[in-house]
Amino acid sequence: MRKNPASGFTLIEMLVVVLIIGILAALGIPQFMKSMEIAKADDALGTVQSIAAANKQFYIDHQAWATGVLNACSPDGSSPDSCSGANACDLMYCGYLARQDLTMKPYTFSSGYCGAPTNSGGACATRVGSTSATYNSWGYNVTGNGTITPTDTAGDWSTSAEPKQ
Repeated sequence: MRKNPASGFTLIEMLVVVLIIGILAALGIPQFMKSMEIAKADDALGTVQSIAAANKQFYIDHQAWATGVLNACSPDGSSPDSCSGANACDLMYCGYLARQDLTMKPYTFSSGYCGAPTNSGGACATRVGSTSATYNSWGYNVTGNGTITPTDTAGDWSTSAEPKQ
């Protein structure tokens, strides 16, 4: 009488499968992380463009640029009696910018001067909290005329990069 061969996988076959899955994961995870960081950068770019446009409208209405860090503004804050101040939170509280909780975003958003000599009334975003040194240096500056320039965390406003229009 003939015995049926044991069904299932051998140890060698299982090791080969685990090895292949490990190689695919090693190739896929860095690409996934890069895609996530690019998505965060795109979100920051859209937000900083909105801040710059709101700041420009604020200037048209009040002849003053709203300056400061918007991450400190509570989306539940109350509107001031007068919106003629130059506080960055006035952009949200006076209806120039949608009320949103920017504390959860991986960027610090500022309006106003932002350290760039050509910026009068624009906005900027600087990446914070990344575990990767590569992505932690990402940032954007939008000048008062709408020119977007990549920046680095050292505050060296890039002049060699092509600005996005």
